[in-house]
Amino acid sequence: MSISATPIIPRDGVLTIKDGAGTPLSYAIPYSDGDFSLSGLVEDQTTVQSFRNRGRTYAIRKVEDQDLEFSFTCHAHAILGDGATAGLYDVLGKKGVWAAATSTLPAAAGDAFCVSLTFTAERSNLGATSDASVVLKYCRISGDFQEGVPSTFSISGTAYAYSTDYLTIT
Repeated sequence: MSISATPIIPRDGVLTIKDGAGTPLSYAIPYSDGDFSLSGLVEDQTTVQSFRNRGRTYAIRKVEDQDLEFSFTCHAHAILGDGATAGLYDVLGKKGVWAAATSTLPAAAGDAFCVSLTFTAERSNLGATSDASVVLKYCRISGDFQEGVPSTFSISGTAYAYSTDYLTIT
């Protein structure tokens, strides 16, 4: 397996949102600014708690699963879709062609609507064996709209550590 020595830049990346159906609905984020951010990556995705005796640390224990936070910005070329093609709010609000979207979170685990978010970076055309990807499986996503030139959506969310498959990096 070879890796590329070429740095990843915004034009290498693609963000895609999918629902949890067997044949998932898929929405590739159009016109993104290339500012995808993922926070909270640590060894085994666990928070820790330190314990002190009169101000001196004597133990550090793994405590609970650590969720990940993410954000990105994209241009607002459409708010709602046209009935055949989704707009970003269709995806966020389960509207239009996304009205029947299925959560990636199993029904037995709760009633929150979650989606998967995949960041794929082109690497194979730049000397690597394959493209790089980060898949966040149980995401709750929210968006803010800002009017401007261009108008934009600021998207943020949490990838929940529901099960061991919630984060896949290849």
